This record gives sequence, structure tokens and C-alpha cells, in this order.
Amino acid sequence: MEYHIFYNSDKKIIWGTINDTPQSVIDNQAEDGLSHLQIEVDTLPSISENYVNDAGTDIVPYGRFTPNLPRTFMYLNESMDITNIPEGSTVYIDEENIGTIDSDGTLSITGSNAGKFSFKLTKDKYLDYTFQVLVYGDQSYGN
Repeated sequence: MEYHIFYNSDKKIIWGTINDTPQSVIDNQAEDGLSHLQIEVDTLPSISENYVNDAGTDIVPYGRFTPNLPRTFMYLNESMDITNIPEGSTVYIDEENIGTIDSDGTLSITGSNAGKFSFKLTKDKYLDYTFQVLVYGDQSYGN
């Protein structure tokens, strides 16, 4: 089946359809800043899990984070390493950008304050990845 895809300058798919798409719709979308791609597909791909390749000729799946998170809790002043994070990934803790991952792919965290902390990993052409780490103020809480 023919699949008509409309995407922005970041190659993010905004919408798509298998219906006939008149040139007037393509022109109107171009006026709104969207590019058009028509491809042949056997099954309808997920818009949220794919983007248009750099050449603008096909769609490809977003990468997925597969970090090695040893556990989702720790104790005050304890440290842990989260590994297998792609180089250049941006790390957020509670929505605050704390920097990017270097070439060794490791995020080292230390429980300097008790509480629940939300982490988010982002990278161009990857689906965002979120997780939480609970920091206990006293080791007796985890028992």
C-alpha cells in the first residue's frame, strides 16, 4: 500500500495516511513547513517510533536506549554506575539538564540527598528513556 508521510525539518514524522493524497494537500503542508514522502509499505509503521532518513527517501526506526541500571534504589552517600549509554546522550535529573555522556557510556551517580529522582536520557534519532532512582536516607528503609 502507498503511505504518504509528512515530516518536519528534523525528519520527525508529523502525520501520515494511506488515503489518496491530492497535490493540493501536499502543497498546503509544504506551506506549513512539512515535507512529503511517499513509500510503499506492507504494514502501517508507527509514526512515533520512526523518522525519515537523512536522504528523505525512506523511514527508519528510532534508536532505543538499553542502559545497564544495576538497581532502582540506593542509600545516602552511596554511588552507582549506569552503563551502556550512547555517547552524546543528554542526561536530565528532575527535568534539569546535567550534561552529556562521554565516550565510555557511563553515568555515575551518588545519592547525596534522600528522595525519589527522575532521570531522562535523550539523543537525536533515539526515543527518550526515563527511569527513577529512590535514595534512602537510612539503610534500614530498604530492609
